[in-house]
Amino acid sequence: MPRARTIAVQINDERRAARLIDAAATLARDGGGGGQGHVIGIAAFPGLPALTVFTPGVTGSLMDELVAEQKRQVDALGTVFTARIAAMGVTGEFRALTGLRSDVVTAFLGPARACDLIVAPTRDETWALSPILDFPERLAVAGGLPVLVVPATGLGALPLRRGLVAWNGSREAARALKEVLDILARDAVVTLVSVGEDGRREAAAPTLDEVAALVRRHGFEAEAVVVDAGGRSVGRVIADIASARGADVVALGAYGHSRWRELMFGGVTREIAANLPIPALLTH
Repeated sequence: MPRARTIAVQINDERRAARLIDAAATLARDGGGGGQGHVIGIAAFPGLPALTVFTPGVTGSLMDELVAEQKRQVDALGTVFTARIAAMGVTGEFRALTGLRSDVVTAFLGPARACDLIVAPTRDETWALSPILDFPERLAVAGGLPVLVVPATGLGALPLRRGLVAWNGSREAARALKEVLDILARDAVVTLVSVGEDGRREAAAPTLDEVAALVRRHGFEAEAVVVDAGGRSVGRVIADIASARGADVVALGAYGHSRWRELMFGGVTREIAANLPIPALLTH
C-alpha cells in the first residue's frame, strides 16, 4: 500500500475538484505507517490580465466583476475541499494563492514541497484555461516530488495492483521505478517496458532483467518487456501495453530540455500526461 502520508492536490476547476480531492485523500488515508493522512488543497491562480480603464471596452465595473468571479471560484473550491476531506476521514487544509504576479508553478510548489506527493489533473484540451492552469509536467520537473496525474476517470480502485514502468536506464526512469513501488500494493505486478524505434532497441534494454530482479527482491512480481515502436509514438506504445496488461498506473520520467526545461517537454511525457486514461506517475 502507498506510504505517502501528506499529499498536495492541485484544484483549479470546480468540475474536477471532487475527483482530485478524493484521489489525494484516499492515498493519504490508506498510506502505510502510523498516523493520519493529511491533504493540502492548493488553488493557485495568476493575477488578472493587466487591464485598465484605458483599455478599449474595459471599465472599472468590469474589472470588479472579474475579481468577484475569481473570488467566487476560489470560495467554491474551498467549500468542495472542506466537504470532501470531512467525508474521506482525513485531515486537511486549503491554501488559496490568488492574484499572483510571480510564476504560478513556483507559487504552488511553495507549500507543496512540504508533502510526499502531488496529485494533479491531467491536461484538459477542451478547457480554454488548461494551457494556463494545467501544468503537471512542470510540477514534476521543477518540484522535486513525484506527481500523480489523475485522468477524467479518476484514480480507480485501490489498492493499485498493476504498475507499468517506462524504462530507458536514465536517472529519471530509476526515480520513477522507486516512487511507483511506494504506491503499489505489496502483491502488485510490475511490468518494465523498454521501447525502441525503427527496429532499434534502447541501449538500456539488456539491463531490464537486472531491474526486474531488483523489483522481485522488494517482494513484487515483475516482468520485462522489450518492444519495437513499429512506427508508433513511444507514448502510444506505452499506452497500448498498459491497456493490454490492465495496468492501474504508469510511471515514467518527466524530461525537460536544457535551460528551457520547465517550458518544453519530451513528447512522451506530454502525450502521456494529456491522453493516458489511467493515472500516470511523473518523476524527475
